[in-house]
Amino acid sequence: MAITRINYLEILSGAANNAKLEVKKYLQQYPVIELHTAAVTIANNLAKKYQVGSKQKIDFLIAAIAIANKLPLLTENNKDFPYKELKLIPYKISFWS
Repeated sequence: MAITRINYLEILSGAANNAKLEVKKYLQQYPVIELHTAAVTIANNLAKKYQVGSKQKIDFLIAAIAIANKLPLLTENNKDFPYKELKLIPYKISFWS
């Protein structure tokens, strides 16, 4: 399992102040997948195909990274990722209080 840089930032910034150190330690156990050229191309195609709105832009970048790396996406928010090109793995985890 790995985490995208975008998810890393989302999770860390959303964690309660008293949990940030614990969350950061938890996240360090996973390789971080960066946004690269292939993912940007896929993101552009998804945006056109699905008419992605401004609220969904971060989610389609995350989806594009997973698709470009041929990886499923582990998520609590299946509804935020309606892309048939993407395999989803539903999951429930929370660091926020």
